[in-house]
Amino acid sequence: MSTLTFVEKERMANFFGIKGGYVFSFLKNGYNKTNTRNMILEATGIDIYSNADYDMSQERCIRKIWDECDDYTVGKLLQVMLDYYMSVADWSWDWKEENDYNYLRDLEKRLMQNPISIPSAATDTLKLVKEDIERNCNNNTPELALDRLHTFSTEFFRTVCKKHGISIEDDRGNELPLHSLVGRLKNWYAENRYFDSAFSVIAIQNTINIFDKYNAIRNDQSAAHPNEMLNKAEAMYAVRIVAETLTFIDKIEHIKDEEKTIHRIPWDDLDDGELPF
Repeated sequence: MSTLTFVEKERMANFFGIKGGYVFSFLKNGYNKTNTRNMILEATGIDIYSNADYDMSQERCIRKIWDECDDYTVGKLLQVMLDYYMSVADWSWDWKEENDYNYLRDLEKRLMQNPISIPSAATDTLKLVKEDIERNCNNNTPELALDRLHTFSTEFFRTVCKKHGISIEDDRGNELPLHSLVGRLKNWYAENRYFDSAFSVIAIQNTINIFDKYNAIRNDQSAAHPNEMLNKAEAMYAVRIVAETLTFIDKIEHIKDEEKTIHRIPWDDLDDGELPF
């Protein structure tokens, strides 16, 4: 259930022309229920054409989502609807329309805000995993994010290891567990003097044991199996530490990639007096 207030719902309804069973009622041509269906499907995964619970008017479908879905899902739908509004609003905006639009963009951010940050997903599957992690953390159910974050972390470290030519398998050809991937990556970082400080190397080294214990949490205290779930406080603490580590490594990798691009400029090939820009 979302935390939307009555006033917030009414401001959205007025802005999007939600009345009389319709959505975007002020768009006379080229808009129909299929448009509403496609926006809801993109934002929530709910297909109102095939879901019997949504066999109702466009307005009632939207209001049902506002009333019954979590903040993240409602925020995602608001984001899609605002993006669509921008794409069709080819008229001159007055001060009230501008004010309402900015108000709803701020509301979108509030609904979708997350207590954690994790790197961008490389595949469509991981994007869904990332959204699931963020949704659960946003809705104060971090215990349900533990298994999904383990999946995301494992694939993240496999990708970084492969980027640097680090094997992700043991001598028997078995895929390495999460903490072993972190260990091999830490060794590569140390050998190649990847960081500017010894602190970062030691910090990554210390996370090896953390990721080993995270494996145990995933197996014994998460939704990966029919377990007794870890309490919310410890679950959020674990998620935060893992997420911060992923975000740090992702930022470092991007910084190093940018440095390589800069150093690739063929200075010796420049003509006399020619500037490299």
